[in-house]
Amino acid sequence: MNNVYIYGFEDLPYSDDIRNYKDTGHYHYTFNSYILNAIAHNKHRLPIENIDTYLAEAERRLHIFDIDSLNREAQHLLHAQGVIK
Repeated sequence: MNNVYIYGFEDLPYSDDIRNYKDTGHYHYTFNSYILNAIAHNKHRLPIENIDTYLAEAERRLHIFDIDSLNREAQHLLHAQGVIK
């Protein structure tokens, strides 16, 4: 369709840091603003010519992601908020 565009942000380090999320469904406001600005200026658009490169980078980042560190940070945040003891 001529008026549908796909954008990708999975290749940015910002998205890997749990501290950038307010909760499980929302990015930190600065990332929200970044995404809106990128869309407004046609940045991070994924045309068919770039999708393979983009997905390869996303997969590479997946394989090097430190899940143990994420778990420790999540546990710390949940304790700090009194969600778990």
